[in-house]
Amino acid sequence: MRIEGHGTFYDGRSSRPVPVAFALDLARLGIADMAGAELAAWPVASLRRADAGAGRIRIACDGEDARLDVTDPGTVQALTAALRATPAVGSDWRGIVRVGGWMLAAVASIAALVVFGIPLLADRLTPLIPVSAELKLGEAAKPQILGTLSGGKTPKLCRAQDGVVALARLTDPLVAAAGAPLPVTIEVVDIRMPNAFALPGGSVILTRGLIEKVARPEELAGVFAHELGHVVHRDGMRGLLKSAGLSIVFGLVIGDFTGSSVAVLVGRTLIDASYSRETESMADAFAIELMTRIGRDPAALGSALDAIGKDGPELDGFLSWLSTHPVTAERTNRLRAAGGGTAAAGPILAAADWAALKAICR
Repeated sequence: MRIEGHGTFYDGRSSRPVPVAFALDLARLGIADMAGAELAAWPVASLRRADAGAGRIRIACDGEDARLDVTDPGTVQALTAALRATPAVGSDWRGIVRVGGWMLAAVASIAALVVFGIPLLADRLTPLIPVSAELKLGEAAKPQILGTLSGGKTPKLCRAQDGVVALARLTDPLVAAAGAPLPVTIEVVDIRMPNAFALPGGSVILTRGLIEKVARPEELAGVFAHELGHVVHRDGMRGLLKSAGLSIVFGLVIGDFTGSSVAVLVGRTLIDASYSRETESMADAFAIELMTRIGRDPAALGSALDAIGKDGPELDGFLSWLSTHPVTAERTNRLRAAGGGTAAAGPILAAADWAALKAICR
């Protein structure tokens, strides 16, 4: 077997093409310039065919960056047949390894950004997120969260008129004194599990189980003040950026949350979220200051925690307030110690209003 022809040679050190003549026999591929000077002599066992596109064949040698390109149709056909019959010839494995290395490096870079970059930047990014975008995130996640809380069903919103009026009387002074950077909305849902949580965008959800569990309106006010702390600090948005990273950033860039995988991710992230001790301490401190500011007993939140937790593990389970807002002895002691200051005379709600609020889901 001997195949002769002409092609273009690249020495691997520069991009300059060199017109050459070549000859392939059973032992080697010899390549010479048009003056007859030999440029390369490659053993057949070391040859490999690299991708070159239709109508062209590209031949290289293991361990070298040089290559030979041939475009003459008849010669391409003959070389293709000859090299296919040579067991030692394969694809451009070095190129594949090189591309694979680039891909792995890119994946590693993205992973590092997700794991380290976005979480570290979350505190700085959160104040830059437009309120309108955060509102969309919260609204997109709300149906999934409420559905999970109610066992896959759509829970009823509790809107008994007298109860709604009583709820506003309880929460309006706290909202007014909180100075939240975004509008605050409050809803009560007919769910047995004692719970309260603040979604990104300023939506605070209270459950029927929580309202029934606490003994006094001041305790419910303490829980609500704590959730207002999360709203003011935008903890929900910050937690999303730390946990979901680039997916949230991409959603913010394209403005698409509803009906997309981003919405599902947001909901799942919020469902699985559990605030850190530092975040909880800051929300507790905010609740203490806020309750004091309106002349109410700041230790009421501690009493609420005792009321919610007195039934033990039954209530400290999946998506209970205690599981998503970890309670420690240090925390309850600090809340109890906050009591005893000047408090406004009389209850925060009249007995009739408290009874109406207790019945808001009926």
